[in-house]
Amino acid sequence: MEENLSSETFKLYPQRFIVALAVFCGNFNNALMWSTYAAVTPSTAQHYGVSEWKINQLMLCFDICFFPFCGLALWVLDMKGVKPAVLVGVWFTVAGALLRFLSQYFGDPLTWVFAGTVFGALVNPFTLDSPTKAAAVWFGETERLTANTVMSLSTFLGSALVLFLAPAIVKGNPDNINTLNWATFVIIIVLALPSLFMQNTPPIPPSKVALEESIPFWKGVRLLATNSQFLLLLGIVGISMGMFEIFIALISDSVVPYGYSESDAGSLGVISIFSGIISSLLIARVLDYTKSHRSTLKILPFITVLGACGYFYGALDLDRRVLLYVSSGIIGMGCFPILPIALELGAECAKPVAEGTSGGIMETSIQICAIVTLLVSNALRQEGGKMGNALIWFISLCSLVAFLSLFIRRKANPPPDIDDNLEEWRQAS
Repeated sequence: MEENLSSETFKLYPQRFIVALAVFCGNFNNALMWSTYAAVTPSTAQHYGVSEWKINQLMLCFDICFFPFCGLALWVLDMKGVKPAVLVGVWFTVAGALLRFLSQYFGDPLTWVFAGTVFGALVNPFTLDSPTKAAAVWFGETERLTANTVMSLSTFLGSALVLFLAPAIVKGNPDNINTLNWATFVIIIVLALPSLFMQNTPPIPPSKVALEESIPFWKGVRLLATNSQFLLLLGIVGISMGMFEIFIALISDSVVPYGYSESDAGSLGVISIFSGIISSLLIARVLDYTKSHRSTLKILPFITVLGACGYFYGALDLDRRVLLYVSSGIIGMGCFPILPIALELGAECAKPVAEGTSGGIMETSIQICAIVTLLVSNALRQEGGKMGNALIWFISLCSLVAFLSLFIRRKANPPPDIDDNLEEWRQAS
């Protein structure tokens, strides 16, 4: 293998952008399904005649349903490739959105809304775990982190769209929820189309990374369980992004009880997401060349803490609206870039474990932390639905991530017996 590497001609294909677009749209659709009702939770609860917590359970259901097929999704990514995984994820999500839209024609519509949510959520890991693998297989050394960033952050761009769209469609009228379900279905089926035109692997790899051999899936999982730096990154990305997911999920719950409107809630979510996306893209382009991933990852959590403190103080009083909006943007700027940076560092320190496995395990940690964060946040809900105590819980989580980031080493070291066992593992497979 080493002899061939020196004479190998690496090549970048235009088709890589179609692959990136397909993965982007798949994750975009997942986010659209997940956060459909985040900015209009009170109106949705009125429409279906249930409590706001019951509507929040749709998001909880989405996170829980991530797990049953997570292992299968990682296996498909590593053994079969990106295209089969994306096709499964994208078109089952379309089916779930269709069930949500058709729910209005059934006797118990909320049950069918839950059914559509489960249908889409079960295949969520097939697309959510794809960015790291797609970036490694299709993109060159100086564009891999940027590609990973764009594909990963599409999940939040999907949330941003529905946070903006939902209040504009519903307009405080619970009867417009059916129109919202129809609009999300149309968007999801249109964005599913690029997956039909993607290729699985390029004829010639784009870099040496794409040529590196990986060890068998379950061997890799066991290896990662002993990798201290990977476990540290797992905690950092899991807590920070799990917290951010629930911050978006409860965006209306956190401000409406204090006098802000559902439109305010949607705007806050959009500002947080777009400031985070811009921050992530700029940082990704810089880090593709400077490679200062670890130093950056030590700074970002402290920015998030600053934003979380400002958001808590601003949410409690309508006269602090400007502070609330600015703080929402700061949260996005500090929290968003953590995901692609941690995915890239995780893939690096996990070698020779496959990118799909390391990235998928990180995404799994995010879902676990999101579930815990949501359950604790609801338990901290005060009289009148106020979420002040939950916002303090968010600040605590941000502070914990900042503390953990201080222990990131300059260079991750592989387990001492990796070279001895690698060839044996490959032969055993």
